[in-house]
Amino acid sequence: CISSDATSQTIMSLTAFKRALMNGLNGHRFSLMVLFSCLSSMVEIAYSLSDVTNYLIASEDEIHLVNEPQGTHQLRGISFEDLLAQLMNNPLQLEIELGYSVINRYIEPYTKDVSSIDASGRKVFYRYPASLALLDCRSMGRLITALDELAELIIKDLNRPDTVLPTLNSLQQTLNNTQTFKSFLNLQYYDLVNWLNEMTIASTSAGIRLKCRLCIKLLRDDVIKFERHTSDVASNGVSIFFNHHLVPENIFNAHQEKYLQTRFSKDTRWDDLINTYRNRMQIYDSDLLLYQCQMAYRQREKQIFARTLKKILRVISHQIQEGRVQKNQKFYTFLQTLSVDDLPISV
Repeated sequence: CISSDATSQTIMSLTAFKRALMNGLNGHRFSLMVLFSCLSSMVEIAYSLSDVTNYLIASEDEIHLVNEPQGTHQLRGISFEDLLAQLMNNPLQLEIELGYSVINRYIEPYTKDVSSIDASGRKVFYRYPASLALLDCRSMGRLITALDELAELIIKDLNRPDTVLPTLNSLQQTLNNTQTFKSFLNLQYYDLVNWLNEMTIASTSAGIRLKCRLCIKLLRDDVIKFERHTSDVASNGVSIFFNHHLVPENIFNAHQEKYLQTRFSKDTRWDDLINTYRNRMQIYDSDLLLYQCQMAYRQREKQIFARTLKKILRVISHQIQEGRVQKNQKFYTFLQTLSVDDLPISV
């Protein structure tokens, strides 16, 4: 959803929000839209709103507001009165210039400590993360095409017996290493540039790496016109939804059903990628662990080797209880190649 109404207990979807704007604009479009809404600087939102605005200012992260003690407004988010004052003083100001000013004014207070009184009456200091970006929505088309092609490449490798394990391994690594933002268990919203950079390092496919670099170039050259964030968050300007395989089944299905209604989901295979990744992770859980264990052994990464070996033993314990012992023949064969000195003491 794009917004909830606490008064009527109703929710407006992103699609309904865009439709309402189009009806009101009646063929016209905004030069610049500013979303005072947490987690709204997403590919999915910018692509949906590309029909109604040239530029979009939004935040990948939560927008933290602090009004303690009452009336101090130590952190008050986006200052719309400053934005309006600039427009009144210079109605012909360029959208990019205005965007720079809005973002800089927003970020500055978040670079300083915020004071509060704790339960014992002592004065304590906090600092909150913040990020804000100016996106060119008119440039979303080529990015969406490239992301669709990237999803297609990854899906193909997930469906091939000879590439499924290295592809699962690279996806798992990149999701673990990418900056996430507030969502269910923080396992659904990922900084897109960060994720693409991680994929160029982790993927074993030259085609996937090349497509990731193209997406990064499109983002940095065309889509993200300006971005600022505090030092405690690795934000690059825009995030993307990826429903992680560790999200429980009921939550996964509920969120995936809503995601299928977005324009981005309808126009790309990104939702297919999410579903395929989850399905393959469930099928190849023990095989992937063995693959990671063998990789760590060959590369002499002792800590990773010991950790994955213990995970495999736990999986085997569950599989024995489920009557799936025959699946572990590959692991038993691998064990026979090891000497006692190879095995971690804990194992």
